[in-house]
Amino acid sequence: MKLAPLPDLEALTTMDERLRQVPRDAVLFAKALATGEQELALARAVADPVRLRRALVWCGTAHRIAGAYEPAEHQLREALELARDAGDTAQLIGMTIRLAELDRCRDAFPTAETLLQLALRLGERHGIGTYRDVALQHLGKTLTDAGKPDAAITLLEEALEIRQQKGASTLVESTLQALDRARELAGSGA
Repeated sequence: MKLAPLPDLEALTTMDERLRQVPRDAVLFAKALATGEQELALARAVADPVRLRRALVWCGTAHRIAGAYEPAEHQLREALELARDAGDTAQLIGMTIRLAELDRCRDAFPTAETLLQLALRLGERHGIGTYRDVALQHLGKTLTDAGKPDAAITLLEEALEIRQQKGASTLVESTLQALDRARELAGSGA
């Protein structure tokens, strides 16, 4: 069965001053979230684990962006369990990063930091470098938010180097924004 398209969350969001995704337009975002929840219900009905995991990740991410942290956590943890059950280490790492971002957004910095360190260790242990730059960037942003911008700068510089090697201009730009914020806060003594 062909997967239904889900709304593009990047197109529906922008970054706030703390570099957290927020809806550009609350009404449009609510409509998109309703579409995602319909897809999630369909995925559950057809019992397709790939479709279900995709819908759970999308809805969990959308709920996080909307500030609805309880449903976001429930959906992202369910997707994590599906990745674990499938033995998909790369997806497990990706889900761990998503859960860490949820914790960063709700200011649970120690938990977010622990999850991101776990994601980095899993990647190293299993030789999966795909998400290293993502984990480093999220760890840097978490440390910046936690008032440790000096520690964040080194991590963000490593993430930037990886992303420059990948030639991913959008990712490079987001890392530069995070690095600028960390340097600004480090310079202000925050």
